[in-house]
Amino acid sequence: MLQMKTRIATLTSVGLLALAFSFAVSVFWASPYILTLVALPFPFFLSLLFRNKKRVLRLALVGMIVGPIVEIACVFGGLWTYSDTGELPAIPLWILPGWTCFPLSLVVIAETVTKRPFRTPRSILTPYWLIGAILLQTVLFVSLGNQTITALVAAAVLTFGVALFMLRKETLVLLIVGGILGPLVESLPILAGAWSYRTSEILGMPVYMPWAYGLFAVFVVTLAAYVADASRSSKPDTNDLKVR
Repeated sequence: MLQMKTRIATLTSVGLLALAFSFAVSVFWASPYILTLVALPFPFFLSLLFRNKKRVLRLALVGMIVGPIVEIACVFGGLWTYSDTGELPAIPLWILPGWTCFPLSLVVIAETVTKRPFRTPRSILTPYWLIGAILLQTVLFVSLGNQTITALVAAAVLTFGVALFMLRKETLVLLIVGGILGPLVESLPILAGAWSYRTSEILGMPVYMPWAYGLFAVFVVTLAAYVADASRSSKPDTNDLKVR
């Protein structure tokens, strides 16, 4: 019973942090550098749930690098536009700590729900095909993102590939939680005017966006977990999360 309460408390903590970040963006988006300072503690709070701080750093770095690169491509591709970037091209600075939280929070959720360390394909080719999948998804949605039906078909094709090559508990958790949490975190800032999608169909975003978020979570978080655990033994540390 105590372990169940601990897991619920952990998931609740991550959810509250996501809600707090969404609220902070909706309040401070017009002052992007102040928002950056407000956003900086969020990755630190998430890191407190891990024992292995080197793993935290690697997870965070993958999110902080991959997320903004994809965002820049999508902004230049015309999928969405930020209202105030603080004179920076395409994206504001607070995006960096925001995307740093992405793999940290989802790894915590996946490991808490599955009750085991995050498992990734251990092939030497794994990071290359995951990067390829991220690039493919980015190209598809930048090219087709303003055509809802075509984008939904692209999402279905990518999901079929995930089911063939990445079917495991972690994948299902990321697909579902990423598809729910991502759009929910976005919805309040969109309503506040922080950014806007060219196609607005549900919660201020395209109808396929939850699906796209779920797929992106699968690819990015799996890549982050692979990088984070690459230098460790083949059997991950079963005590990494403090909630176990």
